[in-house]
Amino acid sequence: VAVGVGVNVANRLPASLRGTAVTLSDLCGESRPGRAALLRIVLERLRIRLAEVETVAGREAVCRTARALSVLDGARVTVRGVGSSRQGTVEGIRDDGALLLRRSNGVLEPVLAGDVVG
Repeated sequence: VAVGVGVNVANRLPASLRGTAVTLSDLCGESRPGRAALLRIVLERLRIRLAEVETVAGREAVCRTARALSVLDGARVTVRGVGSSRQGTVEGIRDDGALLLRRSNGVLEPVLAGDVVG
C-alpha cells in the first residue's frame, strides 16, 4: 500500500479544489494545532490504520477505502521509481494495494512502489 500524506495547513486552495479539500485553518481557525501536535496526531492515526492492515479484513477495508477515495482512476500518469520511469493510464487499485497502470502497449502493470505524477 502506498501512503501519501499532505496537510493543507493555511495555504490558499485553488478554485478547482475548494469543493473537495479544506485547510486546517478552515477547520480550526486560529486554534489549529502546532506542527509538533499535528505530527503526533497524524502519526497516531497512521499507527492505528497500520495496525488494521495487519489483518486480512483490515487490508480489504483499506483497499476499499483507497478505491473509493482515489482520484487517479482514468488519469494518465508517470510513475518514477529508482532508475526507471513508466507511463500509463490508472485503472484502479488491486487487492494488495498495487496501483494498476495500463501501459500504451495494452499491458496492465501492477505498480507496488514509485512516485506518481500527473
